[in-house]
Amino acid sequence: MGIVTGRRLGKAVERNRIRRVLKEIIRTKQHSIAEKTDLVVIAKRPALDLPQHELAEQLLKLLRKSEAP
Repeated sequence: MGIVTGRRLGKAVERNRIRRVLKEIIRTKQHSIAEKTDLVVIAKRPALDLPQHELAEQLLKLLRKSEAP
């Protein structure tokens, strides 16, 4: 797993916060992520404004979409 938060995302405090939130979402939802999956998440600016539960929904939606054949 890799999480990318570039400088354009904001100051270090904002980048670290979104990184912590994404790590926690992935940790709590790891049972729904297929094993042996390489995951790279690139955070974009709108992610800063989303509440954690909505960010989790969006991330899981993308993961389900990527698993579809």
